[in-house]
Amino acid sequence: MLRHGNEFKTEKVSVKAWQKRYGKAIAAKSPGFFQSELTRKAENAGGQLDKFETSKTALSQTHLNGSRIKKSLSQRIHVDATGVRMHRDIFSAYLSRFVHDESLLRSRMLLVSIRQWSHC
Repeated sequence: MLRHGNEFKTEKVSVKAWQKRYGKAIAAKSPGFFQSELTRKAENAGGQLDKFETSKTALSQTHLNGSRIKKSLSQRIHVDATGVRMHRDIFSAYLSRFVHDESLLRSRMLLVSIRQWSHC
């Protein structure tokens, strides 16, 4: 999930899949309830919550140069083709800034990324 001002972006979560795996225990800590509360709070702040499909964006597999390299779930550190090393979930949250209409804007991502990394 990424927060920028009063706009939030998050991946769509299948609550039904979690219910199949965890049964009734999921009701106590429901991701659906969390997302509905997050939506409500964003709207109260004058913003919105945008959800996008993980299968279309594949953020954990995408590199700054636009290439996709599939990784196993046990691979927690993202080593980018451009030399950037970062925790996979943090890097995915960073890339979510560039998701618009359920697609990753790679050209914009690369331009912003080059500017940000060059200041380091």
